[in-house]
Parts: sequence; structure tokens; C-alpha cells
Amino acid sequence: MTEKFVSDENGHVTKLHTVNVEWVASENGGFSPQKTPGSEKVWPTDLVLLAMGFLGPENTLIEKLAIEQDGRSNVKADEGIFKTNVDGVFAAGDMRRGQSLVVWAINEGRAAARECDRYLMGATQLGTFKQTTPKSHRILLDGLSSMAFNHFQLPKSSLF
Repeated sequence: MTEKFVSDENGHVTKLHTVNVEWVASENGGFSPQKTPGSEKVWPTDLVLLAMGFLGPENTLIEKLAIEQDGRSNVKADEGIFKTNVDGVFAAGDMRRGQSLVVWAINEGRAAARECDRYLMGATQLGTFKQTTPKSHRILLDGLSSMAFNHFQLPKSSLF
């Protein structure tokens, strides 16, 4: 786990300070990282790419607004409408579903925007996102299920 970034006088990263961690189960069923003593390292570097896993929604705002959560800590929101228990607050994507495929987040983001528009304006002119690719043309890619392609509009030229 990276603990510290070090930069030069121009603000360019030069070093990373890291420590190994072990994921330990907590009483509530979640996991938290525990530092491994003596595993600290300093890495010379000139480029950092962040690849962060999803550990659940941040609770600060959720708790302040008293938004209901499910047993997995995701925000409770009606599927297809995306309304939470708090008037005017909507949730979609990983916040509502938990960690999932990006195609679900894109699809839910569009649908949630439509429902926000309906809430604010009383009606919406934003269309529904329709599947236009025949099921027979769905393709499998590593890490994605064919079900995910229901949410894409793939041009026929991209199919093989």
C-alpha cells in the first residue's frame, strides 16, 4: 500500500513510500488493511498510475443525509427510478449496486440522469437507452459477460 508520494521542487513525483498489508476480517464482516511491520520500502519513480479497487461507498455524506443502506453498505435506491429514502437524492452505479462492470455504471448513470430530469422538470425528454444489437451478435471479452453487451449499442462494423 502506498503511504506517501515524494516530489521534487517542480512537483514531479520522484519516490513512493510503500508498506505491505494484510486484509483482516472485522467484526461486521468487512475487511480492513493491517500494515505488516518491517515491510516499508522506498521506490524511485517518475510516473504513478492509480488503480483503485472499490471498497464500498464513502459513508460521510450518506450518514449526514441519513440515506438508507443495504446489508452490503450500498445506498438503497429503487431500481429504474434511482430514488433514495431522501427526497431529491438519487443513487446509481457502484453506489447503488456495489462493485460491478463499468457498463452497468454507464447504463445506470444515463437512466438516473433521466429520472433526475423527471424529478426536477416534472417530465423528461431524455429517451431510454435501447439495445439495438441483436443477441446473436453479442461477443465475449475477457472479464465481461455477454449479458453486459445488452447495454451497449455496438455498430455492426465492430462485430466479428
